[in-house]
Amino acid sequence: IDIKKDFGIADSADSLAIIKRIVKRFDFQIDPKVARSRISGRKARTSVIEEGEIRKSAAKSVEAEEFEKCYIEYEDALKRSNLLDYDDLLLRCVDLLRKHPSCVSNVEAVLIDEFQDTNLVQFDLMRLFAAHKKRITIVGDPDQSIYGFRAAEIKNYKRMLHQYPDTLTIALEENYRSSGAILLTALNVIEQDSSRVAKSLLPTHTVGTRPVLRKLAGAHKEAEWIVTELQRIKSLTGDLLDLNDFAILLRSASLSRLIETALGKAGIAYRMVGELFSFPIFIYTRLTAAGGLKFYDRVEIKTLLDY
Repeated sequence: IDIKKDFGIADSADSLAIIKRIVKRFDFQIDPKVARSRISGRKARTSVIEEGEIRKSAAKSVEAEEFEKCYIEYEDALKRSNLLDYDDLLLRCVDLLRKHPSCVSNVEAVLIDEFQDTNLVQFDLMRLFAAHKKRITIVGDPDQSIYGFRAAEIKNYKRMLHQYPDTLTIALEENYRSSGAILLTALNVIEQDSSRVAKSLLPTHTVGTRPVLRKLAGAHKEAEWIVTELQRIKSLTGDLLDLNDFAILLRSASLSRLIETALGKAGIAYRMVGELFSFPIFIYTRLTAAGGLKFYDRVEIKTLLDY
């Protein structure tokens, strides 16, 4: 499929660096990170065959023209350097298996986990890998499809049922993880989605403590409420619960400052951690290591990931 054997792989950092150079050279206004995300999204929703058609039919606004130019220059830069990015690895594999299906004619069965996170290109790959025997098993939960921003297609499940009408669906409805109250609350929220694949969930645990949703006036009030609630629960239980029994979960480390300040003023001991559990109170965040080279940015780790 016209790929040289000694091709290299452009990882996320390499792709961003190439786009930054293009933006600087042509004095574009587009944000390089946004451009990289859009390029990746386009590739994840298309195929090698369709790519030329998309270029022709693009909108002609200034912003759209900038993006199209950036996209074309990015692809040319990869080609000149004999590089493929992560999306290209999938696209070119689809290209290969369409032209040379014998490559995978020995595949007996295909199993895909986390199917709700697959994109259109990966769906094509599934079909091509299973073309000989048409024996496919998928495992997934449509309710857990949260990667639409990475081009994941929840509609792939319906495509599966349409293209393989003999598919047998087995719903795993018993939930062993959450208390009854947590599960029913989650169901009440997600069942409001009218396009959702209908399925129920049955808790195997007792109802348990009901979750509370508290809406507060601002971040300062929220921090104060958290501290007051900790103190209240400790008092009500006669110190049967201590600080080891509490956790504050945050989506981002940047949200912790006000909470840390409030805990400090109240004299409550806590420990800030990344993705590890700790005590007395741990504040759990999606925290990246401060300073130094990230683990996944090390040359030897990148090489292994590429392989």
